[in-house]
Formats: sequence, C-alpha cells, structure tokens
Amino acid sequence: MIHESYDTVPLADIYAVLAYYLHHRTEVESYLSERERQDATTRARIEAEYPTAGLRAKLLARLGT
Repeated sequence: MIHESYDTVPLADIYAVLAYYLHHRTEVESYLSERERQDATTRARIEAEYPTAGLRAKLLARLGT
C-alpha cells in the first residue's frame, strides 16, 4: 500500500524504514513526541507574535466575498 502511494520510492527502502522502526520503536516514538512538543511551542510563539484574529474575515472582505 505504501509503495502504491509512493511509487518512486524503491520497495527495498520502504522495507528498510519499516525494519528500522520496528527495531527502534522507542527511540522513534520519543523523537516524534519531542518534535510534536517543539512544534507546539513554535506554533504558540508564532501565534502570540502574529495574532490572526479576524484575518480570515479581512481577507474575504478584500476579495469581495
């Protein structure tokens, strides 16, 4: 199924990634959790620095819709 969706990726590479994940599941999950935490922190900082309240309405008003 993965290969059908990403047919430019060699099947051997897909198997290699799956094997790596299965052998290093804890490390991969820890890495992904840390990335999600960092992403949430970055998003919160950006949203605080550049508030978007009413932005959609302003953009739609400019388009005349």
